[in-house]
Amino acid sequence: MTSDLNSEDVKNKLFHSLKSRGVLDSLKSQLRKQLIRELQDTTGLPVLHSTVEASSSEKESDGIPLFQRAANSIVAEYLKRCNFEYTLSTFLPESGTTLEKRFSCKDILHLLNIDPNSKLYLNLERSLSSTTDSKGFLWHFLMEVAAFQSRMKCDVNIQTEDTLPTQISASLDKLSSVEKEYREKQKLVQLDKNHGLEERLIAMQKKYEVEKKNELEEEVKKFRASELSRLRMDERQKYEAKIKAMRHEYDEEFNIKNQALRALEKEMLERVERLQEVHQSEAYVERQRFLEEMRSLKERETDFKNRTLIQER
Repeated sequence: MTSDLNSEDVKNKLFHSLKSRGVLDSLKSQLRKQLIRELQDTTGLPVLHSTVEASSSEKESDGIPLFQRAANSIVAEYLKRCNFEYTLSTFLPESGTTLEKRFSCKDILHLLNIDPNSKLYLNLERSLSSTTDSKGFLWHFLMEVAAFQSRMKCDVNIQTEDTLPTQISASLDKLSSVEKEYREKQKLVQLDKNHGLEERLIAMQKKYEVEKKNELEEEVKKFRASELSRLRMDERQKYEAKIKAMRHEYDEEFNIKNQALRALEKEMLERVERLQEVHQSEAYVERQRFLEEMRSLKERETDFKNRTLIQER
């Protein structure tokens, strides 16, 4: 169940991703164009003039307004003239228009209520009648409207120059007086602006000086703090080096004295041992001598006792 849900989620995500990036629409357009080409190759008839599209467009064109049908005809003719076959194949069925029931140029001009004797009507009819380099009603109509507007501007300018020569001097006098008054007011406003601008510049300069002063003080504080920390580090390193040297010197002196004391202690121990050995040997000799004397005394005593016993007998 979970695997089915996961596969559906993956399909939905893939579909939305392709649709959001436009890949799906491009694939549809490519498939549609390829289908049209294959139909044209197999049937030998242009797909744009198929009876199916004609019948469907007839049903749909019944409810389409007249001006909308005219606009669709103009666009379809423009696409046909410019050889936009794919766009035309998409536009015709969607708009409900057929190439057989397009409005002619005269129908469109009559619908727009353009006088047949006007220059616009005659120019459009002459331009559309030439089949050598004609891009359709829409192209030439826009060009004629642009040219007509430019001619209208030229006519208005010429008419103004012809009908108003007497009022130029009075208008110029009024304009000069208004311009003079405007210049005077502009000068006053400019003076006020300059005064206010000068005050703002002074205020901005003071603010800038205060900011720079504060920044300079901050920089000086940071520099002092960094210099103090650097000096402290230098002094600390110097005293640490001195302490290390003194400690090394004292260690060497201690080792020398310690070795001397150990040698002296060893010598004294050896001397004590020798004295003990001498005393022990002397005591042994003295003890032996004392034992000899005791032995001799005992012998003399026994000899004396024997003599006294002999005398008593």
